[in-house]
Amino acid sequence: MKGLTRSQWFLLLLFAGVMFVIGIRALNESDIFYHVKAGEVIWQTKSIPTTDIFSSSAAGARWVTHEWLPELIFFCVYSLAGFWGLIALVGFCVAVISYLLVLIAFKRGANLSVAVIITFICTLFSLPYWKARPQIFGYLAFVVLVALLEHYRKHNNVRTLWLACGVMVLWANFSASFLLGAVVFLYYGISVWIQSYFTRALTTERHAAQRMLVASIIGTALGLFNPNTYALFTYPMVIAPAVAVFNILEWRSILSFLSFLETRLQLAMLALSDVFLAWWFVVRAKSRDVIIFGLVAGISILPFISSRHIIFWFLLASILLPAALSEVLKEKLAHIHTKLTWLLVVLFAGIGMVRLISLPARYYDPFLVPVRAADFIQEQQIKGPIFNLYNEGGYLMFRFWPQERVFIDGRSEVFLGKPIEEYLSIIGATGEWRKLIDDTYKVQYMVLPYWPSELAHTIAPLTNELLADKEWSLVYWDDATTIYVRDSTANGPLVSRYGAHIITPFKNPKDIKGADVKAARDEIMAFAKRTPDSAFIAQYAHEFFISHAETLKKLNK
Repeated sequence: MKGLTRSQWFLLLLFAGVMFVIGIRALNESDIFYHVKAGEVIWQTKSIPTTDIFSSSAAGARWVTHEWLPELIFFCVYSLAGFWGLIALVGFCVAVISYLLVLIAFKRGANLSVAVIITFICTLFSLPYWKARPQIFGYLAFVVLVALLEHYRKHNNVRTLWLACGVMVLWANFSASFLLGAVVFLYYGISVWIQSYFTRALTTERHAAQRMLVASIIGTALGLFNPNTYALFTYPMVIAPAVAVFNILEWRSILSFLSFLETRLQLAMLALSDVFLAWWFVVRAKSRDVIIFGLVAGISILPFISSRHIIFWFLLASILLPAALSEVLKEKLAHIHTKLTWLLVVLFAGIGMVRLISLPARYYDPFLVPVRAADFIQEQQIKGPIFNLYNEGGYLMFRFWPQERVFIDGRSEVFLGKPIEEYLSIIGATGEWRKLIDDTYKVQYMVLPYWPSELAHTIAPLTNELLADKEWSLVYWDDATTIYVRDSTANGPLVSRYGAHIITPFKNPKDIKGADVKAARDEIMAFAKRTPDSAFIAQYAHEFFISHAETLKKLNK
């Protein structure tokens, strides 16, 4: 790119490489797995499902497959390179988007080093949202759309508007976050058109504004070119009730997480940056641009609606902050320009090396994804039907469908109504929950996570009933989940070999008394042997042997 020195090019490419390795993180949720499975179905059937085919509780229910294109991409990547390929895809997206953000900021007049620093900080703050999920393509679409619309405002190039419309078509097939793109496009079209009249613009400028308004309407209408047509536009209304029932954390307002230091830092950066941008785009006459600040204000509201949307603010900040800060620091940067470039080269080289030696050893987080539990189910040939919780459904679907249907998974809106009511009845052990698991669904085994403490409290009614019921036995326990099986004829050998009747993740080892101590010791040793790298079981065993040291001494004599 004209204007960049060799050292700046080197810094930019090194920065992109570092962002790639920073984006390499173990898969820590189950949703990506159901996306891969959905992509497999799309690939094999050459059609996009519109009803649920994966669950037992909502079979045949309407499914708005608004993320079908990323799901197909995920499956293709998985087929070629496995889960490490999907992880690398996330790293690649982080690198490409970071690279584009720096170039866009540079084109707006930013000092390259300042653009790199701001983008790096913004990406680190938003790193929890950079996951192998369809939204990652929405992030790219958002960055490209804003860049194209800003480019049109400056150059009035009609081709830019056509490209923006093309982005909208793709985005409509990436995910329902397309609606944010539609709002942004319409905002630009309407505000630029209004401004052209209130500022007594020239005829050519008015025509340019009219073209942008028309393009924004066309771009929004092009959103209908997706397999779900108008359902894409009504999707937020469909999912809202399910989000409320499940109380999904990432859909909560960012104010719900003020107890976390990271959240307070994010809000501090948002507030300080918005004050600076208000001065820059509204108060300061030389750089006044009310339209772009209106966009900043609108995007700044989103995290207070749903915390997951804060990433869009960080993306926008990476585009706008560097140029403004570069202008403010122009004189100082002139004296340290070259030194700063090389300082950043050294810094990012160091960050890259540190990150390379700390890359994840597994493709999954053993505390969050039930890979080992699924291995146990497969090894022991445990047969369903299955009952599982919301977060684990995606991985279980990936492993066992079509032989087994999950009870529920991350497609929350699919389960609205009766399925959610039955699900809540079972985990709460209320109403006709026994009839549901015995007669309606004939559940033969359950995969139940037991941490954090909030989750343990939620499922405590069910687990207490299972532990007190001779028809059910705990046969597996690792850092992510537990498995309970019905003590049927088919499961008899499994229960006899692996069943635990004294210890559970829900019983404090200090509370084990009397004759149960010996049996508990044997059960702990059996679980420790089965999952030797389990941190939770090791901790449980440690507390048990400390608490019952004297009793165990007597037993060993």
